[in-house]
Amino acid sequence: MDFLSLVLYLYSLFAGYFQGSATETEYNLNLLKNPSATCLDGSQGSYYWKSGTGNGTDRTLIYFQGGGWCYGSYDPETGASESSMLDSCLYRSGTGLGSSKDYPQTKTFGGMLSTDATKNKLFANWNIAYQPYCDGVARSSDLDEPVEWKGKKLYFRGKSILDSLIDELIADRGLEKMSQVVVAGCSAGGHTVYLHADYIKSRLPKNIEVLAVPDAGFFLDHLDYEGNPTYHEQMKTLFDYTKGISHLNSGCMEKFSSPDDAWKCIFPQYFVHEMETPVFPVQSQYDSWQLGNILRIGCTPENCKGDELKAALAYKEATLSALDIKEFKSTDGIWSEACVMHCHTGGSLYYDPNWEVPENSGYTAERAVREWVTHSEPTESSIHSDSVSYPGNSNCAKTSWDFV
Repeated sequence: MDFLSLVLYLYSLFAGYFQGSATETEYNLNLLKNPSATCLDGSQGSYYWKSGTGNGTDRTLIYFQGGGWCYGSYDPETGASESSMLDSCLYRSGTGLGSSKDYPQTKTFGGMLSTDATKNKLFANWNIAYQPYCDGVARSSDLDEPVEWKGKKLYFRGKSILDSLIDELIADRGLEKMSQVVVAGCSAGGHTVYLHADYIKSRLPKNIEVLAVPDAGFFLDHLDYEGNPTYHEQMKTLFDYTKGISHLNSGCMEKFSSPDDAWKCIFPQYFVHEMETPVFPVQSQYDSWQLGNILRIGCTPENCKGDELKAALAYKEATLSALDIKEFKSTDGIWSEACVMHCHTGGSLYYDPNWEVPENSGYTAERAVREWVTHSEPTESSIHSDSVSYPGNSNCAKTSWDFV
């Protein structure tokens, strides 16, 4: 699909996906105080907040909304287009993925943000900060001056939004006094977790346990079906232009210290095992968004045929190879199902019994994350990864969602 349709689709998807039921406790909108912490259109960055209760008062979940990136088109002959990138960011600035102007004052959520303790057994009574996504560059963009484009100003201030969020959670919400902080997010929000969890950890006292739960954020540096580096060039161009490449995972930036190699730190496969923060990826082995937008095939395993089916199945193997689970630290874990999906933690799939790894094991994403965060199981029990191919996990295969 073209980038305008994609942005509109992503916004409609993520706006609905994270909406909770009418019985949920409402979160309150807070506009960030730093005037430099602005969305693409110049409106203020923000976060929604819910205070914890009981044993959740000294624990905080920070959850980053996803919604893609405002990269532009790619042509094998001419490369990634900066002009179409700016067109994409301009269009995005008129939606909730680039502006806070139309955010409601209160909102409810589902999944790991739900306040229903019968479903969300761990996080329901925690302090929770949910940050809407409005810079288009995974909270990494860092241009001091706005970009003039087609009569409008575009503000690339994602790093300032992230800094200001942590500043205010420390100053106003007691983040530095917590016993545990979990940093999570879905899609580009999961990407944000990979990129910035170590930075958030560095901002807090060493006695606080900081954990990372990136959902559907393990986007591969991978050629498309035609053999072109489409996604690679789109992301590299966006991060270069917005100076986002200067603020990525510090361990990765040290590992790839040459300016020619710094782009690798956009892609988690090059640094996931160097992260200081214990990490628990929630990641489909057949990520539906990636099949459609990185591999760029128009089908998913349930309806692919011929060479496209072979490519989809090979992409699963590429995902597992890049994750390289055997190299996970003893403090890490994973929940990875052999079904077609993109994002699990922001809605009912988080605790849906049809989505268990392995099938019929009782390990929903909710249970797996809960036991990992609370250290209630031996560390070797924190690895939940399907060893079957699609549709071997038949329960979730029946309800796979075509995101292409």
